[in-house]
Amino acid sequence: MNNYIILAISVLVSTANNMLMNVTGKRSGLKSISAKVMYNAVLFSVIFLGILIFNGGFTQASTPTVMYGVLYGVFAAVTYVTSLLAYATGPMNFTVLIVYCVGLLIPTVLGPVIWTENNAVTLIQWIGVALLIVSLVLGLKSSDGGKFNFKWLIFALLSAVTCGMLGIVQQAHQKSYASEELNMMLIVAFGTAIIIAVIYSLISSNHDKTNPVKEFRPVDYGAAAGSGLCLGFANVANLFLSGALPAIIFFPIVNGGLVILSTIMSLIVFKEKLNLRQSIGVVLGIIALMLICGIV
Repeated sequence: MNNYIILAISVLVSTANNMLMNVTGKRSGLKSISAKVMYNAVLFSVIFLGILIFNGGFTQASTPTVMYGVLYGVFAAVTYVTSLLAYATGPMNFTVLIVYCVGLLIPTVLGPVIWTENNAVTLIQWIGVALLIVSLVLGLKSSDGGKFNFKWLIFALLSAVTCGMLGIVQQAHQKSYASEELNMMLIVAFGTAIIIAVIYSLISSNHDKTNPVKEFRPVDYGAAAGSGLCLGFANVANLFLSGALPAIIFFPIVNGGLVILSTIMSLIVFKEKLNLRQSIGVVLGIIALMLICGIV
């Protein structure tokens, strides 16, 4: 039961992060790509320091921890940077649906194939996954009837694929003999992400002749710190849960639940519109999650 409480909290704080990212992407003064990447460098630094303090400093890091940590860091850097760019150029509800639908499918489908001994899937659960896919596909329609922004679509799809790969790396580390080193894996990961973000931001700013630091306001640093705290908790919790819960339960709940809550928040807080198909999709998503968890 404690694992499911942690899972619920993880979904809530991840939803809060999506809201912060949406506000930052659309309403902050961070206009250049180099400034948006630097925002993520600040965010990664907060996560890195938070987990380092939580872990009591640097501890043992075996080869799998370093290897999976670097991989996780690369995927995390791409995921969070491209998701911020997607939020800046498209609606929150549509962005969340794209990112977490594909992010859900990759580990949910590949997980049982790679680690069959720990991921037994029942027919009812597969029906639930299929229904969840249908529910998310129903939401893939612009509520204002406008044309697609292809730049936004590229950002969203790239973020979705790398988000899904985060789930694969999570499971791989938790199935290895170094599974107890989860904090050090994340410390290595976000140390890697910081390096990638800083290097890219410096190269981009020199190329575009911009100064990303001058674009920052105090509120941007606050938003980055808030996102860092949310993501720090979510990453520690999700890494642990990816080894403690079956993939068929963990990934649909953490991604599907996040999609539903974020869509609701986009309606209430950001006044984004939800058409009839998307409304049906949300209802089907809730039913799908109940099937997956064996509630019905």
